[in-house]
Amino acid sequence: MKGSVVVTWLKTLDRMQGGEFMDKVFARHNWDRSRVIAPKDDVADETIFGIIRDVSETAGLPLAELWREIGRNNIESFHNWFPSYFERFSLKSFLMLQDEVHAQLTRMIPNAKPPRLYATELSPSECEIRYESSRGMFDYFLGLLDGSAAFFKEKLDITEVARGKEGSMPYITVRLKFEKYEVPG
Repeated sequence: MKGSVVVTWLKTLDRMQGGEFMDKVFARHNWDRSRVIAPKDDVADETIFGIIRDVSETAGLPLAELWREIGRNNIESFHNWFPSYFERFSLKSFLMLQDEVHAQLTRMIPNAKPPRLYATELSPSECEIRYESSRGMFDYFLGLLDGSAAFFKEKLDITEVARGKEGSMPYITVRLKFEKYEVPG
């Protein structure tokens, strides 16, 4: 996992759980809290996912719920890092561009393998997004949608359409209905 995402997750966990709580978790994983992680650094999936599993168990939160909460909270961190990506008219226009945003980040951070977000407009007020992630982080993705709606101060209806694997690639497809949208013409 690239350092850019790991740092964001760790900052989010700090905000959610508090420093003392996280100090204990880090100690159990021999994680140096003062460690500087650069955006291009690689952090082993087992390491960061182990820390997050530990937070889930210690806090008594189901892992799926914790991932969704991390996603909700990460939007603020992403906004702080990449404010220009959030300069959109609406939540819909923001989400429709996310696959391109991930492609740009991939060019900036060599060997990054972010998920794909294939958006298809269904009507001025609806779209479908197919989220493909080799790590199958569906609860995190759903949390990111929740957090994006809160960021844009917009009601968002999310309906899961499909979930599975195509070949070896896990995916989830959701239909989104937006409160705010532009009517063409």
